[in-house]
This record gives sequence, C-alpha cells and structure tokens, in this order.
Amino acid sequence: MGYPNMKNKVVGKNVSIGSIVGGGIGSEVMDISLECLYQACSICNLRVNELSYKGLTVDTAEARNSLREFYAETRDIGGVILRTSLYAPIVYWLRREFELIYKMIYIKSSKELVADSPLKEDRVRFTDILLIRDNAAGAYHGETDEILKDSNRVASIKYSYVESQVRSVARSAFSFSAKRSQRLHLLIKCDVLGHLGQLWVDMFREMSAEYPDVTFDIFSPDVGSAELITNPSRFDVVVGLDTELDMLSDQMASIVHGSRGITPSINMSMNGFASYQTIHGTGDGLKGKDLANPVGMVLAGAQLLGESFGNSQAHDLIVNATFNIFNRGYRTGDMFKPGRNHQKVGTKEMGRLILSEITSNKIEQCA
Repeated sequence: MGYPNMKNKVVGKNVSIGSIVGGGIGSEVMDISLECLYQACSICNLRVNELSYKGLTVDTAEARNSLREFYAETRDIGGVILRTSLYAPIVYWLRREFELIYKMIYIKSSKELVADSPLKEDRVRFTDILLIRDNAAGAYHGETDEILKDSNRVASIKYSYVESQVRSVARSAFSFSAKRSQRLHLLIKCDVLGHLGQLWVDMFREMSAEYPDVTFDIFSPDVGSAELITNPSRFDVVVGLDTELDMLSDQMASIVHGSRGITPSINMSMNGFASYQTIHGTGDGLKGKDLANPVGMVLAGAQLLGESFGNSQAHDLIVNATFNIFNRGYRTGDMFKPGRNHQKVGTKEMGRLILSEITSNKIEQCA
C-alpha cells in the first residue's frame, strides 16, 4: 500500500507522532496501540519521538485553539497524528483547518477472518477495496440555520465544493488505482445533485483522460452500495461523498471483517500530513468495561509506520502478529461467534496477546 501523494514521507530511523486520546474508550485502546507501536519500533531499531496531547477535547474555543497548535507542532517536526475518536464537530473542523481533504479505508479479506463474514466465503474471499471518502466539504461541513415559518421549525444546511479540491481527490484516486487493479468507481447521484454532481463528474472524467489504463465507471450510491455489499470482490478503488462513504465504510468493514472494530483509516492532505485512527466512534457505552476491540487502533499504528515512515518491517510485524492471534481463534466480544472455535477475550487480554506475539516473532520479522 503506497501513497504517491505523501511528498514528505520519511524513510529512516525516526518516527514522529502526535498522540491524542479522545473520548469514550480512547485511553484503553490508545495505550495498547502505543505499546505495540513502541515494541515494533524497538525491535526494528526505530526511534519514536512522541508528542502527547494534554489539552481539552470538548468542543470549545479553548480546545480548538489547543488542538490546532498541537496539530501544527506535530506537522512542523515532520510528524503525523495518531488519535482515538474525537467528537464530531471538532473532527470536521480539524479536517478543514489542516486540509485533510480525503479519508482512506482499506477493506481487504484475509484467510483468518473470511469465515467471520455474514456473506458466503466465495463472495468475500478476494475482496481488496480502497474506499476514498471526500473529507473537506459536504453536509457535515455545511452552514446550518433554523427559522420558524408558520409555526413550523425549518432547518437548513448550505454547503459547496471547490473545483480544485474535487480535482485533487480525483487525481489521488486515479493515482492509487493505477498502482492497484486499475478499476475506479465514483459513487454519486450526478443528475439529482445538479451543478454539484456535474462538477464531480467533470473532474473525474477530466482526470480519466490522464489515466487511460484505468477503467472508470460512475454508479449511483444506492445501486453501487448494493453491489459492493453483495459482491465486494468486483471492486478496487471506490470514491464517494462524505455522507455516503461514512455509512458505506462501516457496512463494508462489518461485512468483510465481521466487525467495525478492526479497521483503521487515514485522513490525508496533499502535502503528506496525515491523521491515523479507527473508522468507529468514541464507544462511550463500552468505556471501562474491558469490552472494546483495540485492534483498529493497533492497526492504525501499523499503517502509520508503513505508510508515513516507510518501514514495512515494523508495519508487517504488528499486522502479522495481530492476524496470528485471529488465526488462533481469539476474538473480542464484537467478533465472537459461538460454535466457530473462538475464544472470547477482553480489551486488555487482546492487547497482551498481540504484544506477546510481536515480541516472539521479532527475529523472523526484523532480522
């Protein structure tokens, strides 16, 4: 998995990250993620320079200023962000502030988890999809208003797209697809969305002319989602607007991986700055109960090492250890299925198992 737009990717012995613990289960899963990351880095002779955020994460002006300064400090030392889930208003504001214009979610089947899918194995066995979610505009970023008209509350939201941003997303999508299976689908209701839909179609068709080897198709989100859910192996790179891909990424993770809890994501800028996290939210209802699945955050740390810092050994060490644990039947509650030779474990035990596996495999992985 290579990111051609990461112009300041660092390949060397130093790993700089800014870690942020958000709400809910944040501290539980972040602790495990960092333990695994530090252990892999130690084995692979990487020095970690970690900035740890100590400020507020509630949606206040003070918190926003503090987070802005922390993001900027991390970026300025050549680092990237590793964070657990923050509450939505702050998340979308930070994406705009630091031009993290698209999100990447890899949905790939594995021999260890293919039986966990609710679909038949032959439907998901060869799934390898990159979802690219528009991150910079759309309904989540719009200006909201409410008025009273004839004794009725009327709520509205206004948002717009800039041509240069859409072109950047299109360029990234085609670039990734060209290095993969050369199949790209844009999910958009172009006719219904009028000028907005036409802007997206125009930018993608314009970019398609620069990548003649990439097969490009447009699907309506309803038809495209149905095809993705029932026949995911058909797709390679899939791009869509923020709202549609927000829902679709969780659905695809649940279908292919058997849970939303193990899938990381990356918020990307065009200059290489990135924020790594899971696809799920804060999990407030699981806080302090030793029930949360830490794997999504563990694999977010692995992606950070491989993609932003170019160390495939450290990346593979964490990923292989995690899937070895799956292969031995260990599952947290969200993935546990009776009758499948699964052994249910809690958050802490899953973390301990992965960390132990990283250590035991160190000679083979980082010789």
